Amino acid sequence: MTALVLHAQPLATSIPGAVLLTSLSETVIHAAINAGTLKTRQHGKRTVILVRDLERWLDSFPVGRAAAPAHLEGSRKRGRPRKQEAA
Repeated sequence: MTALVLHAQPLATSIPGAVLLTSLSETVIHAAINAGTLKTRQHGKRTVILVRDLERWLDSFPVGRAAAPAHLEGSRKRGRPRKQEAA
C-alpha cells in the first residue's frame, strides 16, 4: 500500500507572511494595500491576503530592471552626506 502525500499550499497569508513570501518590506506591502493594488480580506480582526491576489500583484510588476516605484523614489539616500568645503 502506498501513502498519498499532499503538499498543500496555503490559500491565504497574513501581512507578515506576505513579507516572507515576497522578500519585500512591510512598508511596500502596506503601500500597495493603501494604493488599492493589493487586495486584502478581513476575517474578524485578522487581515489576510489571498495567495492568488499576491501572485497577481507580483505579476503586475515590470519585467527586468525598472526604476523605483514613485512612492519610494527619493526615500533612500546612499552613503554619508558630503561635507561642505570652506571657500
